[in-house]
Amino acid sequence: MKIGLDAIFRDTGGRTYIGGFDATWISIGDGYAADDALRWSGRLLYIQPVSDQLVLNFGAFYVFNLYNYPLPIVGANWNPTPRWTLSAILPVQM
Repeated sequence: MKIGLDAIFRDTGGRTYIGGFDATWISIGDGYAADDALRWSGRLLYIQPVSDQLVLNFGAFYVFNLYNYPLPIVGANWNPTPRWTLSAILPVQM
């Protein structure tokens, strides 16, 4: 069973935050010796417009069963022309 929640927040200064949380209940076993566990992950991303053509992204990503610490998220969106967009986000794509 998996339950998740994603939200986008915008404050009065025009700053945008994107956050999410997922919780998954995992039951592994044959009914006699089951390994039941709650696994969760979360992410928070801050979006900062620099100009009409450039937007920077900062945040953190955490997965309970993959890493013991949050991973930083750094990225940018650049629109050199109305028809072209270059986007990059590291280390994960949300």
